[in-house]
Amino acid sequence: MTDVLDAADPGAPAADGTDGRWSRSHTHRFVALGGSRAFAQLLAMAWFIASARILTDAQYGVVATGMAFFAVFAGVGDVGTTRTLVRHVAAEPRMVWTTYRAAVAVRVSGGLAIGLATAGVVAIVPVPIDASVVVLAALMATASGVTELGYAALRSIGRVRVEAGLLIAERAVFLVIGLLLILGGAGPMVVLGLYVATNAVSAVIMALAVRRNRPHDEVATDPMFDVEARWTAAGFALVTVSPRIGPVLVALFASVTSVGVYSAAQRPIEAICLFTLSTAAPLLPVVRGLVTAGRQAEASRIAVRISAAILVALAPVVTWFLVDPVTPLRLFFGEGRYQGADVVLRVLSLTALTWCFRGIGELVLLSNERARRLLQISGAGGLITVALGVPLVIGHGAAGAAWATLLAELVMVALLLRHERSLGAKVSRRAHGPVLAVVALTAVLVVPLRESIPATLVALGLVQALAVGAALRMLRDLEEAA
Repeated sequence: MTDVLDAADPGAPAADGTDGRWSRSHTHRFVALGGSRAFAQLLAMAWFIASARILTDAQYGVVATGMAFFAVFAGVGDVGTTRTLVRHVAAEPRMVWTTYRAAVAVRVSGGLAIGLATAGVVAIVPVPIDASVVVLAALMATASGVTELGYAALRSIGRVRVEAGLLIAERAVFLVIGLLLILGGAGPMVVLGLYVATNAVSAVIMALAVRRNRPHDEVATDPMFDVEARWTAAGFALVTVSPRIGPVLVALFASVTSVGVYSAAQRPIEAICLFTLSTAAPLLPVVRGLVTAGRQAEASRIAVRISAAILVALAPVVTWFLVDPVTPLRLFFGEGRYQGADVVLRVLSLTALTWCFRGIGELVLLSNERARRLLQISGAGGLITVALGVPLVIGHGAAGAAWATLLAELVMVALLLRHERSLGAKVSRRAHGPVLAVVALTAVLVVPLRESIPATLVALGLVQALAVGAALRMLRDLEEAA
């Protein structure tokens, strides 16, 4: 029996949909990945809430510091391999296995070199960070990066079933083992070690899955580091790192406890954004195929509608965090934990919408082989975050890092709209109109009810259901228009 997640449309010339149509199989992939990512993020949030409650503030701060370095290493150590792999395989699916192997070699060597070099510097420089935390973060990022390469390789040939299942299985296994360990008295270093182990197992599983899907008539990969790939490497590293500079600055210039405060507010935002952008990952090979076929207008239309659908689905929860940050934090951690996190959550909630909008725009830039422009935009954001973040963190701790991140995000969005005008055109503004409507509806319902948590959750659930329905309708409209 054919699996609906991996089934191509009848008569379609390629699994990646390069015939120029937005088909039902594309919608299935978005919905399948969205569902699996959503469930996986629920498991991750369950772990996040439980560990933040069980561990002390200082212990959770150590875990948060490791995760902050992990995020940086995941971006820098990728050196553009994930996007370059998609770029090559979307153009020629027969090179999926050869390109995957080349990308893994670069990812492992680059990731370990960057991570271990950073650990060496941390061991020498007088900063309040244990070098072993950095080493574990580097190993975690490298294993996770290899897993992501496997996901990207299979997505590029229209396969998402393994990814959808493995995402949930990995998070479920980690949740069960992690809870047993910390309830038994295990400390933060054991938790980080468990992250490394589960990511390594997932990397091996994905390698086997890609090998099983290798074509019989495979061809050699294109160079991993042609001119466009070099710009992609630098640009993607900065794209990934820029939103995550904040907690690193807090770790360097404030305290481990402050890192825990920042992480308590950042983790829900990051979970939302990573879930959203991971769900949108099939957009890159689709748009890339359309651009290669000379159908730029169709590519822009699809990108704009996907961006609007994503932001509509995000708007209710993000608006809740913005207008009533105290309630979700109290629900997550109880009374009196992580003082000051409400201010950080309110500020960072605005970055969720900008981060996801930029994510779609960056896929458009890469599809058009404009990685150099991507580098300029993300580089500007990174520089602004550091320049503003250092004095703001020194003066205001975690809240200062949040404000620096928001200001950098606004600058990057402005630059993206300037250089990719299709995202700011009239059709884009019309497509994104429902986002404002959902934001307004959520605020009108939540603000009067925020004194009652049950009433707030019921109202939020109602608006969220309407928003998800509207987002799915937007995807269906793409099928009909095709």
